Amino acid sequence: MTSSVDARVQRALFLRKQAFLGALPAAALFALEKGARDVVLRSGEKLPAPNDEQTLIAAVVDGTLSARQADGTERLIGPGGLAGLTHVLAEAPRMALEATRPTRLLLVDDETLEELIERYFVVVEVLIHHLARSSLAALATLPDGTALGASEAGRPKRVEALDFVDRLAMLTHAESIPPESLNALSELAGQVHERRWRPGEILWRAGEPAEDFLVMAEGSIECAMGAGRHHHLGYGASVGKYEALIGLPRRFTAVVAQPLTALVVNRDLFFDLLEDHGGMARDFLRALARRKQALESMLAPSHPES
Repeated sequence: MTSSVDARVQRALFLRKQAFLGALPAAALFALEKGARDVVLRSGEKLPAPNDEQTLIAAVVDGTLSARQADGTERLIGPGGLAGLTHVLAEAPRMALEATRPTRLLLVDDETLEELIERYFVVVEVLIHHLARSSLAALATLPDGTALGASEAGRPKRVEALDFVDRLAMLTHAESIPPESLNALSELAGQVHERRWRPGEILWRAGEPAEDFLVMAEGSIECAMGAGRHHHLGYGASVGKYEALIGLPRRFTAVVAQPLTALVVNRDLFFDLLEDHGGMARDFLRALARRKQALESMLAPSHPES
């Protein structure tokens, strides 16, 4: 007979097989396991959803789960798959989860995840890396010529330096951080610096180290994504953020198309602020999750959500 300790270890090992959970230290992993519960669904049985927001993350141990989103998009999730994480982080409308055959799940609710985020900053880092990698994957498959951010048409040209209020407004808009994190954003606004570039200048080349990212105040950038594809970024966009957050080399070559003014945000500084300000960290996770959903909505309906 399997002891309760052995069962806990088996559950923790299963959770660790999730690629982005493998980086969690043992204490955080077992805290996650402790908050998880086993559920067995019969074929055709649905998970109860008590409200309009997604509150459950489902890891499939055995069987198959159908996940249908509010827009009607459906995907099938087999053993080792995960449903609901991005929805929970984004505080998005719930998905309809239904077993297509007898299915065993490990369920984690939103309150358990919130407790982990508050107790272990490494959980925040792991989730940021997971969302950033997923967003990079979505960006890599967007059609040629995709425009992200706003157009420069009709925007007044700025000639003076950005003051503190300008920087604060830009960071709030670009990262979708609500006013509740104003103190943390004010600290960030006081430490980032402004730079300007002329058309034709190369910001970076694919393969170079990514130690910072840009928040665009004006101008536009053309990004050579490889295989002959290009994306265009306008003011208000964050450029190079996902690679910087993960610590990966640049995935594209960025060339200034129109005179560019941007704030340069250092990765280490940004993570230090998130660690010091838990509210801002949670707000940033929500913004990243919603951005991931927005990018994936631009792709084919079959693109996976996790």
